[in-house]
Amino acid sequence: PTRPPPEEASLGGSRKVSRAPSVAPGTGTASRLGALSKSTVHELKMARLKELDGIWDTLAVDHEVKVEMYDKYEGVDLTMLDKATALWRKAADSVLEREKTLTELEQFEAALQSNGGTLSPGRRPASAEALAKEKEQVDRTRSRLFSSLCKAGLKVECAAKRLELDLSDQLTFRGTQPYEDKMREDYSRVLSILEQHRINDGVAIVEATRKARKPPPPLIRPGE
Repeated sequence: PTRPPPEEASLGGSRKVSRAPSVAPGTGTASRLGALSKSTVHELKMARLKELDGIWDTLAVDHEVKVEMYDKYEGVDLTMLDKATALWRKAADSVLEREKTLTELEQFEAALQSNGGTLSPGRRPASAEALAKEKEQVDRTRSRLFSSLCKAGLKVECAAKRLELDLSDQLTFRGTQPYEDKMREDYSRVLSILEQHRINDGVAIVEATRKARKPPPPLIRPGE
């Protein structure tokens, strides 16, 4: 397949999805395009292709897959390019939002692990009550992040479905693996981490409760 020209094919690994200029407003797509010269339409198509290439770079799409899609969209009209660009932009934004939330959740869990299950390094609540209170704070943060991850995942699923139904394209991230497969693997890994933390938290609370129990007073015998 024909490879895109260097100036069109790469944005230097930029992680920001830039937007190409829009077609001037009109009464409809046909009237807008009909009022444009061939050279203007060509320039707009090149801008759309460059934006698409930048989006694929942001998602780290496999090079061969990217070349195939570039060749595919090089042969369509501006109307289809506008649609493809909008759908891919929305999909990329959804993926980046979910990946950011996933990273926040994983970093939060890693920090807990390195701190021995507490929020502050080198300090562990002295009582069962203090430990339970800190656990509530941990659970609130964890629930918020996991809820955000699930909501971001729903957006990705909708965007991926639109790519598949409207364009026959597959959403991938950092390679050729379908992103929805990666999402399932992410959820399995995160749930495994959360389950292990729950077990560790339960053991810690039991241990703190045991240490907090005062021994019974010594038995005083008559005459002593």
